[in-house]
Amino acid sequence: MTFSHFKQIAKESDEEKVEKEEEEAVEVEEKIAKESGEEEEKMENEEEAVEVEEKIAKESDEEEKKMENEEEAVEVEEKIAKESDEEEGKVESEVDEEAEEKNGKTMYKNALVVFYTSLLKSNPNSEMARKWCNNHL
Repeated sequence: MTFSHFKQIAKESDEEKVEKEEEEAVEVEEKIAKESGEEEEKMENEEEAVEVEEKIAKESDEEEKKMENEEEAVEVEEKIAKESDEEEGKVESEVDEEAEEKNGKTMYKNALVVFYTSLLKSNPNSEMARKWCNNHL
């Protein structure tokens, strides 16, 4: 064997090493790209989960607010019923109220009570009815 023959074998060996290293580099790049894609998909899934959780929390808050409004409406209705009963008792026991009814004051007040209470019953979220009932009953 001659020196040039050894040189040729070394050159081929170096070329094979370089080729092998290039293949390994390509494999590593593919692996990194695959892991990166999986990581992006995982992040997207986490973002979707956060969005769903936020939506559920918002709906829960809206439901709580609705329940609070309904509870307020029930309280106002109970107050109206109590005061209506008290007012009926006053009308029956006091003769002077007949004179006021003739003037239209009590009739007007009773008409407003009927209007706002029926409005509140038909629409428990009516802020106008709730305010009037809280202020006048």
